Amino acid sequence: MRALVDRLVGLEAMTWNASKPQAHVVGATPTRSVGAELYCRVRQLGWIALLGIGTIALGGMVSFGQQIHAQLFAQARQGAAVVDEYLLGIGTNLDITAKYLATTEAHADIFRTALVMNPTLQGLYLVRPDGVVLEQQNRVQIPYLGRINDQPWLGSVRKGDVFVGAPRFDGQPLPHLVVAVPVPNAAGSFAYSLVSRVELSRLWTQLNQIRLGQTGRVFAVCVGGRVTLHHKPAWMRSAMTFDALYPRAWFAGNGFGLYETAQGGLHLVATARSLRSDLRVIAYQPLADLAQGIALLAAVLLFGVVSVLWIVWRSRQFTRSQIVEPLAALSRGAGEYARENMAHRTGVVGQYEFAHISASLDQMAQRLSTTLGDLQQRVSELDESTRFAQAILDSESNHIAVLDVAGYIVQTNAAWKRFALHLRACAGPDLRPEVGTNYLEAYMVGLPVAERLADGSAGIQAVLEGLLPIYSAEYCCDLPHEKLWFTLTITPLATVNQGAVVVHADITARKLAEHAQSQTLDFLRKVAESVPGVMYQYRQTVQGRAHFPYISPRVQIFGLTPEELHHDAGEWFARLHPDDAPGVTESLAQSAASLVLWRQQFRIRQAYGEYHWFEGQAMPELDSAGCIVWFGYFADIQTLKDTEERIRSMALHDPLTGLPNRSLFDDRVASALTACRREQSRFGLMFLDLDKFKPVNDRYGHRIGDLLLQEVAMRLCQSIRASDTAARLGGDEFVALLRHVKHVDDAMLVAEKVRAAMDEPFPIEGHDINVSASIGLAMYPDHGTNLIALTHCADTAMYVAKQRGRNTVAIAERPLEPPPDVQP
Repeated sequence: MRALVDRLVGLEAMTWNASKPQAHVVGATPTRSVGAELYCRVRQLGWIALLGIGTIALGGMVSFGQQIHAQLFAQARQGAAVVDEYLLGIGTNLDITAKYLATTEAHADIFRTALVMNPTLQGLYLVRPDGVVLEQQNRVQIPYLGRINDQPWLGSVRKGDVFVGAPRFDGQPLPHLVVAVPVPNAAGSFAYSLVSRVELSRLWTQLNQIRLGQTGRVFAVCVGGRVTLHHKPAWMRSAMTFDALYPRAWFAGNGFGLYETAQGGLHLVATARSLRSDLRVIAYQPLADLAQGIALLAAVLLFGVVSVLWIVWRSRQFTRSQIVEPLAALSRGAGEYARENMAHRTGVVGQYEFAHISASLDQMAQRLSTTLGDLQQRVSELDESTRFAQAILDSESNHIAVLDVAGYIVQTNAAWKRFALHLRACAGPDLRPEVGTNYLEAYMVGLPVAERLADGSAGIQAVLEGLLPIYSAEYCCDLPHEKLWFTLTITPLATVNQGAVVVHADITARKLAEHAQSQTLDFLRKVAESVPGVMYQYRQTVQGRAHFPYISPRVQIFGLTPEELHHDAGEWFARLHPDDAPGVTESLAQSAASLVLWRQQFRIRQAYGEYHWFEGQAMPELDSAGCIVWFGYFADIQTLKDTEERIRSMALHDPLTGLPNRSLFDDRVASALTACRREQSRFGLMFLDLDKFKPVNDRYGHRIGDLLLQEVAMRLCQSIRASDTAARLGGDEFVALLRHVKHVDDAMLVAEKVRAAMDEPFPIEGHDINVSASIGLAMYPDHGTNLIALTHCADTAMYVAKQRGRNTVAIAERPLEPPPDVQP
């Protein structure tokens, strides 16, 4: 754009300088002939042209070879990518099947379904670590396998990896691969190997579709060099190797080379290795395919050389006949004129003698005519160039004006004129930023941006005076019905003190987008501050340093600020509960290793010192620096934890009395049985049933009866030790576990204490309610060695107490034939 403006301003000066008369000195004989010098320069130019053509041809050959090299490697890598994608799909399908097998024991049913009927698999086997085949399914005529002795995959699948074996050839049309994945058990450890026999027909088809040139193809070989997949099936069945295909290498290195085939042809060969198997993909192209390109390049080179030689020969002939000889004749004539021999009439051929005689008038008229024609042509060229340059300026969407050194506008483009009309319509008719007006006066006084650009007048003036190379500023144009933003850029013309170019670029759309982005960021910041949890961005560097680049202000509930955690996350980890900190650190490490969702529940100290339950959840990803960044939130789940605890308590306790129910009591008895068997100690089991409880319900109602049961539970707990357990089985039946009782007499003392407590009146809402208790007592291991036997004996003893007249304690008798020792 600057060159175009300079051209507009400088065309007139160039035309004037070209039209000035040039001085011509005629006289002395030159010491060296211009024609001879020109003749030598033309010959030198020919040699330079030949050298240039040779350099270009050499560069073309190098570029052509690099292109072929890149194409071959691209085809080889494409083939390797096809192999990796094929094996990745098979491995993924097998891994899904293995995970499904790990969830059930019905392996035979699964193998009979279509779940494992994959068209790419010739066989699928579920193999134990000792080689026994548990289940199998074959899609081709393959003998049934009962045991696999050779298990090369066992070491890989034990570590949880996918095993891909080397190609095998066993009489099938195409070789096959063995792929194995681990099948975990319910505990998550290795249990079986899921082994598949993968047929390669689809992969063979995909590789055959990759072509290079007319006859170039790709094929695959295994580690030993045997041809595994080739478009000629006979070479695969005949155990053809790479060395047999290419017995001689002309050059080879870094996976690329020129090889001679067994038939005597030359092939360019590139190699790429599969990342998921031991296969190497070979891309080749016969050198004969490139013969046409090489021949064309040679023909172009030959044509260029011949053309240059012909041009040099014609130039030398033209120089001699049209320049050297006429210059010699002119030099001789100039010598005569320099000696003022105006009467010279002989010695020159006819045309020179005639031209010398008529030179006084004819040459003057001819020069005048030539000068006028040249001037008209230059003016026409100037007009055409000016119109072309103005059309280019008018096609520019920015507002462009050219200023002279005084700051007056001398030229504008169409966009400037349109905006000037728009300004006059919006700001009034007094504003006229047109050609002939002063730019500073128009834009520093008349525009509604004067306050914003007043400080920039010095910079604009400095550019006009040649003191600054450029001046740029952004400003807002506040019109009555709209607000527009522009970037003002003013640069001097190429000639010092010849004016400047002003460009106004409309940046309103960018400013609106920046404003919208600012509002969006403000909205997101307010959302992060108002959500109930703590939103954050957690980052672990490659060096192991952890910090929170962003964390919402609600982190203050932990007694921390975002500034404290911006460079170091240690303060946050220090507030974790000591029992939960290792789990948080380990789960973060697992999430970082596999880039899976991190979710963990933990306790963290609040600002007021108490620990609250929180749940953290975040998704990790790798940033451009190779660091792992988690985006997530911390949610307060203390209320949820409290609710879970209440539900757990309700499931194990009697809702009326708060005592443990039968389920919790049975669990406590089972624990006591285990401890007593290990310690060779004893414990007692006491059954209690209230006497005359039904008349209380009938007389006072069930509400009074419920209050009575609560009082009974309270007295029962007060009568036994803290290490003992009291429970309500239902209705008016209670039970107590007396731990660490050495003798039956000790248990009887506790039972009598309970009976006496129940015999006292119960004052409930103004009523003195009298009830009593019948108690049965059984001892471990005297009356039973399991829960069922002890419960039966204690219950029988309680009924014996009732038969004796109630309000008494009965000890169970040792059973003659104890019930079976069934573990609870």
